[in-house]
Amino acid sequence: MLADYSAGSMICLQRATGSMLLPSRVSQIHILTEKSRFWGALLLVGTLLKYRRDCLLMSSTVYINGWLGLLKRIGYLKSPLVVRESTSTFLIYRGLKKITYELAYRAGYTAADLVICQTDLMREQFVQHNPFIAAEKIVVLPNPIDLKTIYDKGDNACDCANSKYICAAGRLIPLKGFKFLITAFKKIADDFPDLKLIILGDGPEKDSLLNQIEILKLRDRVILKGFIENPYPYFKNAKACVVSSSKEGFPNVLLQMMALNNHVLSTRCAGDVGKIPGIVTIEPNNSEELASGLKQVLTMKNEGIRNLFDIYLNNRNPELYLKEIYAHLQTTRQLAIKIG
Repeated sequence: MLADYSAGSMICLQRATGSMLLPSRVSQIHILTEKSRFWGALLLVGTLLKYRRDCLLMSSTVYINGWLGLLKRIGYLKSPLVVRESTSTFLIYRGLKKITYELAYRAGYTAADLVICQTDLMREQFVQHNPFIAAEKIVVLPNPIDLKTIYDKGDNACDCANSKYICAAGRLIPLKGFKFLITAFKKIADDFPDLKLIILGDGPEKDSLLNQIEILKLRDRVILKGFIENPYPYFKNAKACVVSSSKEGFPNVLLQMMALNNHVLSTRCAGDVGKIPGIVTIEPNNSEELASGLKQVLTMKNEGIRNLFDIYLNNRNPELYLKEIYAHLQTTRQLAIKIG
């Protein structure tokens, strides 16, 4: 989004299928390989040659953040480096995965000029688990959102435009809480006989969810649509939109739903979700509470909600986000000079 907004360059380690990354203004897109991400990481070194100095480098996955930081530690990169935490690593991961992330933090994050966390809770956890990284360069910046693109794509045709349905979206993995959502929908299905539940996305839990749908006799009421390149018309035409995740860094899909729909329900799966005005929030992993929340969001009145959502979302535009990054970089560099 930021590369698109600033007409900058974007580097992708690996070409993936089914991607929603369709930038219109990015000046250059480098797709390094169709092989493995590891091979892409090696090719990245040469690709970065023209960006070594006088550029703002940004990355948003832990392993790449660590790799870029390591390249900066050894003096290969001279440009300012901003790394963003994409999820709450220390809440979600355990075992070997967590250990490899911790190695990435130690290897490269100390060289980053700025570390962006999405919420206060994420920053608190990050500071607690990484005391070797200077706390003054770990800042909180809520995710930006490209409202124009969402509005434009939301007006496209939708095969469910004439149906009554609840919409959810995300990878079909346990963390997204779709099993709880389907169970909750079963509890309210008799009260809303014309209503369906549509889940957009694909993933390893698909067969398990289909089996659950069969057991609960919801074959005609719960629809797994698979990967949808443009989910926005589904959000716009739904009777309500739902985020059912157990844990998230911060669910961007929640912002997208708020942009297009006045009836939005979310679990408190990330820091600051409970502070969003106008949405209905519940505890995660609780089908009883989720069923109650569904009833509430389906019957709530719209008075004033659109205005609350618009004010909240307009404060998250890419221009403001970039300005805050530059302001924080200036502050942290001044601190580094004083400390030095």
